[in-house]
Amino acid sequence: MQAGAFTPGAGGDPFVFGLERVLDGIEAYLGGRSPAAPPAADPLEKEAERDPRYKEAVKARREAEKKVREARKRERELLKAAKEKLSR
Repeated sequence: MQAGAFTPGAGGDPFVFGLERVLDGIEAYLGGRSPAAPPAADPLEKEAERDPRYKEAVKARREAEKKVREARKRERELLKAAKEKLSR
């Protein structure tokens, strides 16, 4: 830094300089990537999905996610009601 390697130069905008470095990094990252190959199929996955314990776990997770969505909706409704009450 003391040598001036990371400064934008005379009269340059530090924001633009930083943005250009970020974009340079993204460009380098994308340039070095190879096209994504489809994931290899796991032959045991389909068989494991038939396991009743697995099916129960999936069902329990979905039920829990539904409850979380309902709780978040209720939270938003209560916040909205509280804001309306305070604005009166």
